[in-house]
Amino acid sequence: MGSGTPEEPRSHIQYVRRHCVIRDGPLQPSRDPILTAQQLIESPLVARMPERDRGFAISDIRNQAIQLLPEERRVDLPMRQKEMDWHEVLKRAQAERLVWYESDGFHRANKK
Repeated sequence: MGSGTPEEPRSHIQYVRRHCVIRDGPLQPSRDPILTAQQLIESPLVARMPERDRGFAISDIRNQAIQLLPEERRVDLPMRQKEMDWHEVLKRAQAERLVWYESDGFHRANKK
């Protein structure tokens, strides 16, 4: 909606490559998704949410974390009345260390 011809995006990309650091390390998960989800759930950000929205948000966070688990761990999740027992899942995550493998995602640390 501005006036004139827009700038070529390549000039911005070239500038950023020469003068900016976008991130120091590789873009990859650094820890078990269940533990990360729990940290987010316990954060002030989630605590400040309206109560009517918080339950749905927590459920979404948990479900997204579970989708990142390796299949062999997902099929063995403890269920209680057709609902996942998050506290048991969290206890397992704390006892069982998952690490990220670039080739195929999260797996137990002793996989390779």
